[in-house]
Amino acid sequence: MKRSGTIRHRPSVTDRIALPPSRARLRHTFWFLHFACCHALELAGRLACALSLLVLAFLATGLPEAHAQRVIPGPDRAYPIAEYADPMEGLVTGESIRQFDFLGGGWIDLHFRLPEAGAKPDAESTYEIVIRARGDPALGEDPEMELRIADARIGITKVAPSWQDYRFLCRLRPGTHTLRIFFTNDYYQDDGEIDRNLRLDTFLIRKVAGDEDEILRRAFTQKYPQRKILWIKLDPWLPGRRWVGVEDGFVVLFNVPERTFVDFYECFRLLKQTPPSPTAVLLTDASVWVGTRAGLFEYDRKTASLEAYAPGGKRFSVEALSQEGDKLLVDVKGKPIRFDLRKRRWLDGG
Repeated sequence: MKRSGTIRHRPSVTDRIALPPSRARLRHTFWFLHFACCHALELAGRLACALSLLVLAFLATGLPEAHAQRVIPGPDRAYPIAEYADPMEGLVTGESIRQFDFLGGGWIDLHFRLPEAGAKPDAESTYEIVIRARGDPALGEDPEMELRIADARIGITKVAPSWQDYRFLCRLRPGTHTLRIFFTNDYYQDDGEIDRNLRLDTFLIRKVAGDEDEILRRAFTQKYPQRKILWIKLDPWLPGRRWVGVEDGFVVLFNVPERTFVDFYECFRLLKQTPPSPTAVLLTDASVWVGTRAGLFEYDRKTASLEAYAPGGKRFSVEALSQEGDKLLVDVKGKPIRFDLRKRRWLDGG
């Protein structure tokens, strides 16, 4: 039943959300913070995802190259060692823009990169490393410099008091490498009057041309700096091998691919002889015959042994060697002496 004078009003939606000004501001602040937090969380999620992708890429590619800022861009140019050297141990100073001085024992690292230049990634090539250096001797001994790459010794040499280029041969693949230079015989007395030092100037690495005899000569000079090559003979039964006649040093066998030498000094020590100078060589499938100023020698390929032969037990100087069937003709003072290759005995002069 409707009562007169009474008005009933149902609030509208607008009426229901109408709030006092202070509560409205609070509600607006709440929604602002809500949207800001949601946006921040979304941004943080995207950053976390991107960081995860970077970590995965880092793990997939490995650690970055060490000391990349010191990596030399390529070979065939002399670089100041002071600019690229990474001192590892000992007292090493850069006293000039181009020079590193070893004032104490230790080593430095030089990082360099070899380009592929169309070669296979795992293809090795021969490179020559040139270090310009000088030393301060002490007690009559020059400083000693040793070079290593990946713990493999490239060479070791004494360094003279004047600036000189020291050359080393090695086999390397394309990519980044670290050359470690050691100062191995430092000496110093407290008063400072006796002090052995090693001083380095420049570093150069260059690819060696394919001439195997030239490679041999450089490697020989590096290993035997005081000896002289008399002749080089290709071994047709051993691919990549060269026999080298050495003045007052018999012969050595050079392995061209591996850049290694085999000498026979220990054999002569057992024979209680001084290695003689070779005067002639004759290669067969079974042996290497070497004529010297002290007689005839045979290197047996199968047993890797060295044997000396002398007619009547006398020492003589061989001038030439030749083969005639199963006979070896040994020219002594212009007269051939026959040697039976099957029975290993002299036919003349016995």
